Amino acid sequence: MAAPPFRLRTPEVCREAVVLSMEITILLGGALLFYTILLILQQIFSYTGVVVLSIAAIVLFDSGSQ
Repeated sequence: MAAPPFRLRTPEVCREAVVLSMEITILLGGALLFYTILLILQQIFSYTGVVVLSIAAIVLFDSGSQ
């Protein structure tokens, strides 16, 4: 008599485990995506930072010569 309730409960446990693993996978994927976007932004801003600094230096030098 004790076996059927346990057998009935296992699909729910399996379903919750699957949902939990999917949530963990989604969280890890989101963190990885966020980290990748941060790395790409860091690369872009390091290049644009150099460009902006050089443009600012040219503008300052140009306005100083006039």
